[in-house]
Parts: sequence; C-alpha cells; structure tokens
Amino acid sequence: MPTHDLPALPHAFPFLLLDRILEVRPGQLAIAMRRVTADDPLAEPDGCLPPVLLAEALAQCAGVAVRGMGTGAVLARLDRFRSRCGRVPAGVELRIHARVVRVFGAVVKVRGVVWADGQRWAAGEVVLRVDQPNE
Repeated sequence: MPTHDLPALPHAFPFLLLDRILEVRPGQLAIAMRRVTADDPLAEPDGCLPPVLLAEALAQCAGVAVRGMGTGAVLARLDRFRSRCGRVPAGVELRIHARVVRVFGAVVKVRGVVWADGQRWAAGEVVLRVDQPNE
C-alpha cells in the first residue's frame, strides 16, 4: 500500500497525531498510522497515550477523508466514542480508519475505528463542518 504525504491539517508537532497516511480516497475514506513512543510529549508519565488522544487522531484522520469536499473542515461533534482497552502503551502501532457515511450539505458524518497492533482499541463517529469554497 503506498503511503501519502501528510495533508495540510491545521496541526503542528506535537499535536499532529498522524505519522503517515496509508490510503486516501477523497470524500470516502482515509487510513493512517501512528507509532506510540515513550518519549511522546503528549504521553502520560508512564509513556501511555490517553484515550482522548485516540479521539483526536480519529478526528484528524476524518479530516483527511473529507479533503477535496471543501476548503477545510472543523470538528463539530464526537459521537459514540468508546475506548475499550484504556490507555495505549508505548511501542504500539495505531491504524486509524475513517469512512464517510453521510453528507448533509456542509456537514459530514464519519465513522472510524482505531486499531492497536491488530486489536480494535477504540471507535466512534465524528461530525465535521466542511468549509465550502467561495463561488
């Protein structure tokens, strides 16, 4: 699977939570990865990544999935997010899958799953407001 350059998200280190984009179909889906490291500035003192950052990584991946649908996207809502296994330990590779499921004009609903070393770790829905280009 070819990797893609990271898109122009409005995030910068250390809050850009995607290391690599593995697949993207604009307006349909995105798959990204992130390697959790013990020296991550966002990790807790024991080196684990808290679940709230999994939600943010999912939202960033959703932003990649909706690229091409407008000039930018803003997180409007997070629904039904559940992290089943708690914090993510250092050394784990995350795969973040985001799929567009519904478009309501400038509002887009995206469902996503976060996998950690092949195990389903978290899932939820992200609602984004997509900025439309000036006509």
